[in-house]
Amino acid sequence: MGDLRMLAAILVAGGLASAAAAQPQMDNDALQSACGAVEREWQAGRAAIVDVVACANAESARQLNAQMPMRVDEITTVESVAAHGPEFVYNVRIEVDAAAVTAAMRDNLSAGTRAYVCNAADMRQTIGNGGPYRYRWGDRSGRPVNQLLIDRCWADEGQPSRLAVGGGRDRFCS
Repeated sequence: MGDLRMLAAILVAGGLASAAAAQPQMDNDALQSACGAVEREWQAGRAAIVDVVACANAESARQLNAQMPMRVDEITTVESVAAHGPEFVYNVRIEVDAAAVTAAMRDNLSAGTRAYVCNAADMRQTIGNGGPYRYRWGDRSGRPVNQLLIDRCWADEGQPSRLAVGGGRDRFCS
């Protein structure tokens, strides 16, 4: 069950890590209860690792949403999280007006988030196991500011080799 506990820690750290933020609590016993059978099926070769990721995402989203909203810093609040199969989604409000957000600001938000996720070994591992992260930012009125899907990271510990942007999907490519 160590894999499930690691996945829960990854999900919590992934979108909510901040020195200023209160750290959310995860109930690992509930995670094991919800996903233990799936993990055993995977260990026996009868399920894919992505099934374990999807189960851990669903249970983690259930637990984390009970603790939302969660303030990350003075302008950022995670309003909710969601699991769509193996994809884990962070719905974030930032205290700005969407009309005032420039393309450069959106690019910086995406680049900083990608760098954070892809520099975290545990998050890269989740992505490698088929668990992408999606971030959706809205302004104080709920209007969309930015969206980012991270479904691949660079292959080594160095810098990204190239950035592909298109079709609403930003990602680091190996």
